Amino acid sequence: MLNAALRTAIEQYAWRTPEGEPDAATAEAELVATVRSALAVAAEGLS
Repeated sequence: MLNAALRTAIEQYAWRTPEGEPDAATAEAELVATVRSALAVAAEGLS
């Protein structure tokens, strides 16, 4: 379940990333938020 949640979150992150690369801080913050939301979904599925 965790792998599926992470895969989905990363794919969605990659899909919505604009053509031009965002600055490193923005990209890192968005990726961290994406992974956190995936972890929350996985944790919710375990309870």
